[in-house]
Amino acid sequence: MRPNPPWLLALLLWTTALNASPLPEPLHLQQALRLAAQTDHPELLKARARLAAGLAQRDLAERANDLEANLSAGLRLVDPASRAADQTSNDSYLRLSVSKRLYDFGRQQAGQALAEAQIAGSQLHLLNARQQRRLEVMQCFFAVLLADLRHERNSEAMAVAYVGLDKARSRQQQQQLSELDLMRQEQAYQLSQQHLKISDNARRSSRHRLALALNRPGQLSARLEPGKLSGLRRAIPALEGLIEQALSDSPLLAALRSEIRQQRQRVKQVIAEQRPSISGSLGATAYARQMGSYSPLTAELTLQIPLFAGARNRAEQAQAESEVLLKSAELKAAELELRHRLTQLWSELHDLQARRAALQQAADYHELNLDRSRALYQMEVSTDLGDAMLRISQQRLDEAELNYRAELVWAEIDALGGRLSKRNNPG
Repeated sequence: MRPNPPWLLALLLWTTALNASPLPEPLHLQQALRLAAQTDHPELLKARARLAAGLAQRDLAERANDLEANLSAGLRLVDPASRAADQTSNDSYLRLSVSKRLYDFGRQQAGQALAEAQIAGSQLHLLNARQQRRLEVMQCFFAVLLADLRHERNSEAMAVAYVGLDKARSRQQQQQLSELDLMRQEQAYQLSQQHLKISDNARRSSRHRLALALNRPGQLSARLEPGKLSGLRRAIPALEGLIEQALSDSPLLAALRSEIRQQRQRVKQVIAEQRPSISGSLGATAYARQMGSYSPLTAELTLQIPLFAGARNRAEQAQAESEVLLKSAELKAAELELRHRLTQLWSELHDLQARRAALQQAADYHELNLDRSRALYQMEVSTDLGDAMLRISQQRLDEAELNYRAELVWAEIDALGGRLSKRNNPG
């Protein structure tokens, strides 16, 4: 067993210190994405473990024909034959033997090729895991921001409902409002209180989920900053171009193709195990008894030819070939799913741009209506200023949902094409 290198211990200590440090305040999206890439999240650890297993398998394959040295000793008591020259009973021995497989007709090469295919697939799975972690962190980050905006809107809605309830009580005391209308107003206020409480719980829940995504359980950031978002400003390319690029560069598809190559190499390895092998050995033995048939030095060249292993080899080969067919079917299904998902995302981008234009018109209207409500409020002609401000809060929430969704759609498109981990910007 090899000792752990010093750099590995330093990396583990650095990772522990990183996980123990508090989250920045405010927490920016780019900081969260960097933390996600640096933190040893369980999903990344599993992907790295698979890669380490492939590297170990390659190491074993490269050393399959290495020199072997063995020291053996035997303590034996015998009843010597009456005609034996040495009549002692101690027949112990000490033997040193050195052996090496000299030629295996491609067996080691097949094992190395299998290990290389496994390493390539593990590296691609690790890339895909990193991209999925980035997507998860973005989703959790935007969920916190939207939860804050919903809480802000619900807080304003409760304030508006309270003002309405207070006015309704005054009018009911002056017998200008019926008891039934007052009850409706009270129910509306109670409902706004419930919505505020629910949104407050959602704020805490979304922050806990983000902390878990960053592998920082219990570390909750009070303020989050999304930074500049470019999703709605990015030009939408042709669908066929997106699909063609993703089919070529998708880490998931590339990993499946690598697994197919791995299983094909496994078939070759099973076949290679049935081939002959040539080995050489040297031995030196010290005996307690002196016998004419004992040889202190030996040299041997051995040709081993497998003659019959029953149905085991055929079963192993059939199993490996069936895995090739299974992985080929998985690859085909993944390609179809990728085409379908990219079509959905591409269509959603066009829908988001259409919604953006409609929201912009609504924003202009709400701004004008807010200015009008403020003017009328100052002249004490109207008291619908609270409703106008509530519509502005809802407008901000709608715009944020639109922008964040556009970022996530582009992030998923980039991930499908293997580009997400290469982008510097969140969009």
